[in-house]
Amino acid sequence: MQKTATTQVRRGIQLQLLLLAVLAGMWLATEHRLAMSALAGGMIATSAHIWFAWRALAGEPTEPGQILGRVYRAEVGKVILTGMLFIAVFVMIKPLSVASLMVVYLLTTWIPWLASYFWTDDSKTGDIKNVR
Repeated sequence: MQKTATTQVRRGIQLQLLLLAVLAGMWLATEHRLAMSALAGGMIATSAHIWFAWRALAGEPTEPGQILGRVYRAEVGKVILTGMLFIAVFVMIKPLSVASLMVVYLLTTWIPWLASYFWTDDSKTGDIKNVR
């Protein structure tokens, strides 16, 4: 289970970074402000995802109550980290495009959900499930 979860997390992070590079690159061609805002939004989501995975998957699984407690603590840390990063972006990046920040943040946040829905756990075959 631990190896499967780690593989899924790694795949989700890779897809998040790919989406971030594509969207920030597209906006860089039009306007620097949009690209910086998009990059900030994507990095907030990816950093929070990495934090959650690092804390939730730390150590070997033991009892269900301990696993659940670890997931809850990781989620609380993720929410706090996300809030702090948004505050930092709003304070430090001027001028900021809130629309591109939020669009890329939301799209990047959805990537792990979509990846876990569409791809099987077997990373060798690359089979797509739930799609016919």
